Amino acid sequence: TIAATVTDINGVALDGNGDGIPGDDFSLNFRTISADITGPALLSSYPAADGSTTAFDVRDVISVVFDELVVPASVTQAHISLQQLGAELPANSFSYRLTDVNNKTVLGIQATEAFDMDSDYTLTIRAGITDTLGNAMSEDIIIPFRTAPLRYSEMVTIDDFFTPGDWWQPNGSGSTVGIIVPNTRFGFSSEVFVPGVTPRRSAYLMYEWDTSAASHLLREYLAGKAPREVWFDSTYTLQVYIFGDGSNNKFRFALDDGRSGTAAAHEVSQWITIDWLGWKLVEWPLNDPNSVGSWLGNRKLDGGDLRIDSFQMTTADGAATSGMIYLDELRVVKKTPLPVSVAAGEQSPLPKEFRLFQNYPNPFNPGTAIRFDLPEAGNVVLKIFNSMGQEVATLVDGYLQPGSHVVSFEASHLSSGIYYYRLFSQGRILSKRMTLLK
Repeated sequence: TIAATVTDINGVALDGNGDGIPGDDFSLNFRTISADITGPALLSSYPAADGSTTAFDVRDVISVVFDELVVPASVTQAHISLQQLGAELPANSFSYRLTDVNNKTVLGIQATEAFDMDSDYTLTIRAGITDTLGNAMSEDIIIPFRTAPLRYSEMVTIDDFFTPGDWWQPNGSGSTVGIIVPNTRFGFSSEVFVPGVTPRRSAYLMYEWDTSAASHLLREYLAGKAPREVWFDSTYTLQVYIFGDGSNNKFRFALDDGRSGTAAAHEVSQWITIDWLGWKLVEWPLNDPNSVGSWLGNRKLDGGDLRIDSFQMTTADGAATSGMIYLDELRVVKKTPLPVSVAAGEQSPLPKEFRLFQNYPNPFNPGTAIRFDLPEAGNVVLKIFNSMGQEVATLVDGYLQPGSHVVSFEASHLSSGIYYYRLFSQGRILSKRMTLLK
């Protein structure tokens, strides 16, 4: 409190309440916050810390969000333990990176190659990590999860944002409405990127909504260059990694459906609410008719060939009016399940030799089955090559138990011709020829 007896150089008394009449005390009330004496704690994570995540994508990123900023130097490889079925994985089997966002630190972790499919893992973040005041985390963070029973059989990069496509600024599209232009822009970052991916670069999309506008749509349009020339079909799944800002704004993909170039030949995915912090693999299964959203087209992927039109965002009730997301590794992929064992059960004798059988049917269109025998457990790779010797698909890449196995191969995206399938295991290679007729 400053007393009313205080005067200025002219002898005029203090007007403490600002009513224009001198002679009042000035009082300021305030409350201090409690001292921070606790270390960082887990705010959220993906996969979930309660063990409820049972279909974690083998190429997704683990995101651990602390409730405050942590000192980067206090997080070392020794603080991160990743176990598979109780066995500690070597340090070079994963990469990690820290990113600060919204006064919190996000720890991103990704397998160097890929997690094994349909397998149990446990991530432990060990105590000792400190906040900016030197308070240490007192308890370990333990996150158990299980991976999905799907592996990647094909992956086609559209844009890794290192040699990017011709992405317009958001206000360059006539479809964009309801944004504040100076604070809405697209660009590139070498500071925020998926930890297990090279090159170390991503795209960012900064946005601010005009709250007085009647509608809101941000269209981040891909106008040209090599990514614009990547065509695919609805047998693929479209993916991109998104570093979410937890804003509860919404994101979706937009595609050219066919080569007509008409406005009506555009389809979109359903809206995805960005309710997470850190990296997460977002995807659109193009073979699912229920995954198609509503925009300019007929809500059907019926044009044959597909390519990227744009990323799109909109707002929602209760969502933040501004924010920033990052995007990395835009691509299309195909996934296939575990090989099916056909020699299960005590009555089925184990194979006595390493053997690769002729695919059936052959010739085929578009699918066929490939069978092989393993007399002993080991790492197995089964690849498909075209007549020029170029690899077109990987059907198996992992550790298999002994027995007879059958793998399906779907070739609707390939042209007619002669193909070769090769089986690699324990230093041995077997190969056979097959014919695709369309």
